[in-house]
Amino acid sequence: MKHFCFLLACILFAACSNSTGDKPAITKTNDSISNYNSLLNDWANSTLKNDSGYILKPVAKHLFSISLFTDTGNVNTTWHLLKDTDTIGKYYRSPKSGNYVFCILDYGTTSYEPHDLFEISHNGSNWKMIASEKYYHGNYPCCWGNHFEGFKKDGNMFTIKICGTGTGHCASNLYVFEKVAPEDSLNYITDYSLSESGVKLTSTMKINDSVIEATYFIDPGSYETEVKKGTIAVTYVLKGRYWEAKDSSLIKSYGLSGI
Repeated sequence: MKHFCFLLACILFAACSNSTGDKPAITKTNDSISNYNSLLNDWANSTLKNDSGYILKPVAKHLFSISLFTDTGNVNTTWHLLKDTDTIGKYYRSPKSGNYVFCILDYGTTSYEPHDLFEISHNGSNWKMIASEKYYHGNYPCCWGNHFEGFKKDGNMFTIKICGTGTGHCASNLYVFEKVAPEDSLNYITDYSLSESGVKLTSTMKINDSVIEATYFIDPGSYETEVKKGTIAVTYVLKGRYWEAKDSSLIKSYGLSGI
């Protein structure tokens, strides 16, 4: 039972908690790039032709250079490990705002690579970058199958999986948002978890703008005597930027605090 309660806590308390940690500040100098607008316009006008697409290494480095978000020329980074034909990102056009949102694995760091989110808008004549944020995994992105599959669009909402890692542990925490915002200004919903003991939690999510219908499947593995195999249905409702469980009776029934 203690393992089952722990899983429920992971699922339902994730909707009202954030993991901030100590993260390096991103700063931009006053003398950023004198022809920034020209570079962004030239790149966007020649590249953004469809509602979605994939991003290769040369395009990613160009986008990073324009935003001054990471150092693409530092020899201590890991860009040199990539081929120009490697796909390391993806983008989608928002059907609601018309903005483009990009997710790219950042090889411009010297430690574990974060995934970087960019949002650019178009006012009819010029493109403008309106947001650029780093999303940090626990260590490496253990919950991604490749460099881009953890970023998706569902209706008007975008989703990104951020991985929690540890000794014999991997978890997937889902951030669901309409506009790019700092990671620590949002909360996540537990998507997947595999504990060191072998207890597995998987899920399916049905996203309808401000409501998420989540179904969780619990596989106890060798802990079947303590954790029962079963299914949990949870409805999350968007309140501002935060997702909250609509009905807390389930967690209360297990002696846990309500949301």
